[in-house]
Amino acid sequence: MPVLLFRQNSTVVIGSMNSKAGCAGSVLNILQMPQFNHQAEVVRGVCEEQCSTMLSSFFKELREKKKILKEKALAESSDADNNQGFINR
Repeated sequence: MPVLLFRQNSTVVIGSMNSKAGCAGSVLNILQMPQFNHQAEVVRGVCEEQCSTMLSSFFKELREKKKILKEKALAESSDADNNQGFINR
C-alpha cells in the first residue's frame, strides 16, 4: 500500500473492512494521513457482502488446515515417542 501514496491520483477500492487490524480506515487510515505527501481517495463497501464472505471463508479454511497439520504433527510426535520406547526395550 505505501507505493500508492507516491502516486498523485490514487484511488483505493475496499470491499471489506478489517475492524481488528485494518489500516485503511478502521483502526488506522494510512491512505489519508496528512503526514504523507499524497493521500489516496478511498472507496469503501464495494461488493461488501461478497468480499466479507470470501475473506471469512478463506481464513476459516486456513485455520482448519493449520489445525489438521498441528494434529498430524502431534500424532507423529506421539508415534515417534511410542516407537522409541519400543526400540529401547
